[in-house]
Order: sequence, then C-alpha cells, then structure tokens
Amino acid sequence: MQERKPAWDRWGRLSPTSLLVILILSTGTMIWLSQRSRAGRARMDEELSRAPAPTGECGIPGTQGCDGFEAVGELTGVSTAQSASRQPSARLSASETCRNSGYLCQTLESQDSLVVVRWPESAFPLRIHVPLPAVEPASLARELRSAAVSGLMAWSGHPSELIISERSVATPADIVIEWVPDLGGQILGQARYEWENRDGQIIFRVPSFLLSLRTGRGSYPSRDQLQLTAAHEMGHALGLPHSDSPEDVMFPTNTARSLSVRDYRTVEALYRLTNGALIVR
Repeated sequence: MQERKPAWDRWGRLSPTSLLVILILSTGTMIWLSQRSRAGRARMDEELSRAPAPTGECGIPGTQGCDGFEAVGELTGVSTAQSASRQPSARLSASETCRNSGYLCQTLESQDSLVVVRWPESAFPLRIHVPLPAVEPASLARELRSAAVSGLMAWSGHPSELIISERSVATPADIVIEWVPDLGGQILGQARYEWENRDGQIIFRVPSFLLSLRTGRGSYPSRDQLQLTAAHEMGHALGLPHSDSPEDVMFPTNTARSLSVRDYRTVEALYRLTNGALIVR
C-alpha cells in the first residue's frame, strides 16, 4: 500500500506560479463577497426608509395615545377646622417611599405631593362585570370578550384576585366594562376612577371603564390590541398612574406586549402603602 502524503506536503510542492494564481483568485472572491454584502445592506436600509410609519392605535408600536384616563379626587383644600380626620393619615418621604416602587411616584416630577389612593383591602376580591359586546356574529362577540378578560386577568392576584362575570349577578360588581362603538381618534380604551376622604376613610370607585369596538381605521381591534388595552385600563382602575417606560403596559402609548416586572412592582408598592397617606418631596 502506497503511503498518502499529508495535505500540507502536497500543497508545498505547488509551483510559485500556481500559488500566485490561487492567491489572486481568493482575494478577488473575498472582495466580491464584501461588495455584495454592502450592497445588500444598502438595499435593506433603503427599504426600511420607505416603510410606512407605525399607525397610531393603542396596543401596537407607534401609538399616539392609548386612553383618555382621568383621575378625580377630593382631599386638598379641606380646612383642618372642619374635620381633622379628613387630613392625610400619614406623611411619607418621597426619598424613602419611592425607592424600588417602579413608576408610582412619577407625578412627583411635576408636583410637590402625591396622595395614595387605591381600593381598600375590604373590597377584595374585586368583581368585574364583562358583558358580551353587541356585535355579530356571536363568535366574534365571544372572541372580543375573551380578549378583554385575558387583559384584565393579567392583574389577577396583583393585588387582588379578580372575579369575572358575563351576566349581572346579585352581588354588585366593583367594575363594569362598557363596550362603545367608538371613542374617537386612536383611543381604544378609557378608564376613570374617583375617590374621596370620608371621615378619614378613602372611598375609591371606578364609575367608567370603556372599551372601543373600532380602531382608528374603522375595523374591530385585534385580539392583541384589545387585550393590551384592557390590561392598561385595568391598571388605572387599580389606581396606577402612567409609566415613563415603553416597556411597561402602563406607558401612555402602550407599546409593551405584556405586563412587565416593573408594572407588578408598582402595583405591589401602591398596595403596601397606607390608603390616604401623603407622599411629599
């Protein structure tokens, strides 16, 4: 059997001319591949620059506004001569209270104090009535309701278990979801809470929780859009403000895909504090 020479030995016996030809061909191939790569990247950049801008609908990137959230409260301006019990039950330092509390103290960037208002523990578990929307076919109505319920339930256990009902029951619901044909513009959801300090006790309620059946394009919202919108509005219904990070579902334009660790941290921080306490800078 003839012994086979190793590859490096065979290459070493090539003539100088052959080696020069191989070197020239290899260099030319690398230059050609590099030029193709640069040309491909250039075409990709050009295509991206021509891509349409994101639409302004709630629940998808590029939204121009998710809701018309409004919080109504009554506490400031109450005279101590009227009732000392109507004053904040505690004064908390923002430097200590707002540490590791997510975006709970976000509004303190534009104001000197913040009143802690939320559902009292006696209201738990929260009961939410989610009727079927009046749309046809029935399968579409069930799909829309299912998406909304999924968004609401993302908060279940944070801080309260949620009891969802489709039909009115004997026990009044704490929150009633109302389906509306259109909220105007790009708005898909709108929540409003009210509170008052009644003889030292915070009374918290959600008189309005609206979900739109139409997007800015006039079509029904997708499952993802509706689910995220319901989750965003439920955060407000729990007493949360808007977030300052697009990664959180409570960011005003709702560019997140699900509730974040920071969303959960913020609601947990809110419900650890004394209801009615005053956080001051």
